[in-house]
Amino acid sequence: MREMDKGYHDNRVRGTQVRQLEPPQTGETNEEKEMSMENFERIIHDIPGSEKVLVGADFTGHVGKRSDGYQRVHVGKGYAQRNTEGERVLECAESLDMAFVNTFYQKKDEHLITYKSGQHATQIDYMMIRRADMKSVRNCKAIPGEAVVIQ
Repeated sequence: MREMDKGYHDNRVRGTQVRQLEPPQTGETNEEKEMSMENFERIIHDIPGSEKVLVGADFTGHVGKRSDGYQRVHVGKGYAQRNTEGERVLECAESLDMAFVNTFYQKKDEHLITYKSGQHATQIDYMMIRRADMKSVRNCKAIPGEAVVIQ
């Protein structure tokens, strides 16, 4: 993830830090994607542990339905198959001790799918939170037709 050159925000509202980041983009080289994830990890590591962190982003990766070795960050309630980028973001979440909240709650496919075009449906938008703060989350689902951020 890159901090946006234009429109970058670092605001504190009632103890909440809001940052706008640009996720890795489809079509970037593996090296560019790795650099984006390393930058994202650095930004999260720089936020004190006393502050709550909620990351909502299009990670351009599919973490998939199964947890397969990533039980601390993904409990197996995602959508479809994992891909290389999904593996990358799972490793990142693990290193940051964060969890993909979307994968912790049993949902109908329509509340997991974050992009649909014709017969193609996928889940690439995720909400991440520090594992220590998971007890404060009660639910997480995609609302069909709604966007968290404007693209």
